[in-house]
Amino acid sequence: MEILDIGELKKRSGLRIVLVAGAPSPWGQAAKAMMEFKGLEYSAGHLIPGDANTEVVKWSGVNSAPVVAWNDEKPIDRWNDILFLLERLAPNKPLVPEDPQDRVDFFGMAHEINGEYGLGWNRRLMMFGPILESGQAPQGLKLMGEKYHYNKADAQSASRRIVGTLKQLSNQLKKQ
Repeated sequence: MEILDIGELKKRSGLRIVLVAGAPSPWGQAAKAMMEFKGLEYSAGHLIPGDANTEVVKWSGVNSAPVVAWNDEKPIDRWNDILFLLERLAPNKPLVPEDPQDRVDFFGMAHEINGEYGLGWNRRLMMFGPILESGQAPQGLKLMGEKYHYNKADAQSASRRIVGTLKQLSNQLKKQ
């Protein structure tokens, strides 16, 4: 995959994605996997962790990734907005169930995995917590803690939340 400068990426038409440089961000990898499953071609650029990423922020309004853009539409960065865009662009390979109850179950579980205070969010809290609490965190990690509103109470609840989500996922898989 060719990685473009953000200025060049913004000029392109079609589907574009900004990914975290140097790290396989779960959210970015998921967005790429959905695009590839749907057979969609895309161009990519990098967000530099710990950097101001001025061009990305001016374009998308966030210093985060993934950011996905389609033609002249406003860039988006939330997992469900990205999913809805990809569903619109390639409806012939749906990821969202047609049945209303299946759709409710799908979005509930998807939020538990992808959303704020979901599996990924809580795992990040568990990874960052010890070093942030040590008072010896590097500046980049301190900035990420601020960005994601790190606090000790949420970090202490993270393990319990992860276990609950994994139990729910296990129960759902057994039912299926």
